[in-house]
Amino acid sequence: MGGYLTVLLLLSLLVGPNYGVKVTQVQKLLIIKSGEAAELYCEHDDSSYYNMFWYQQKPDQGLKLMLHSLNVGSEDLESDYKDNWGTERKFVLNSTLILKKGNVEDSATYFCATSHRDAQYFGEGTLLHVMEKGQEEKNVANVAIFRPNPKEQTDHGYLSIVCLASGFFPEHVQLQWKVNKKERDGSQGKAIKTGDTYSISSRLSLTKNEYYNPDNTFECSAGLRGRTDVKTESIRGEKSCGVSPDELKRIVNNGVYSYILILCKTALYGLIVTAIVLRKKAIANAY
Repeated sequence: MGGYLTVLLLLSLLVGPNYGVKVTQVQKLLIIKSGEAAELYCEHDDSSYYNMFWYQQKPDQGLKLMLHSLNVGSEDLESDYKDNWGTERKFVLNSTLILKKGNVEDSATYFCATSHRDAQYFGEGTLLHVMEKGQEEKNVANVAIFRPNPKEQTDHGYLSIVCLASGFFPEHVQLQWKVNKKERDGSQGKAIKTGDTYSISSRLSLTKNEYYNPDNTFECSAGLRGRTDVKTESIRGEKSCGVSPDELKRIVNNGVYSYILILCKTALYGLIVTAIVLRKKAIANAY
């Protein structure tokens, strides 16, 4: 069974979830409290694919087989899951994985798959988070967008803006950028816990022509994964000052040089004044 499973997993990486049979897991994020039950749903669109599977994947670990169902009414749970898990399959096209009593250790991503002969197709996965006692679900409370660092504006042809979302729990939040209402990929960091909530940031790279255009709108939305109730913030591009990047850099450098020259002159003046004062004291002491 282990060798067969390895072959299926390798083949699934080749065919991927976007070709052939479509496997759908509508629950992107499922949050429950410790001790509560949960049901995870899966369906596919090809009735010739009788075999269905469920896998568990914990953070930084590989897929672990939980269940192999050969057909309607068939279930073969692996020994590690028989005590606290169950399954229901009334039709060829769907399968329900049932958690009887949630524990924190059950927090993981659960993947559903179907196969016929050699090909195996996966869903996108359902992320299950089991909260400890006393914890409460909180959606994103605040979203803010920060404009580029002034130094960055003179260094190269690109600059970046940063979106910061905060005040949420658990950590499974997705940030989405839009430029003039069209989705754009950003670079999302890891969630950081502060007190009993999390914060997370995402960086969006822009050309200077994009940023220095007041007609352009940059929007960031944040919410718990798979949820429609998101919090959104937006800013408009800045008006260009009409100075080229090279010229702006030259002006900045000249400003730095001028500042250093003023400091040197001030120091020299201080030395001259000090010398005059000391000379006067020396003359006074001589008399």
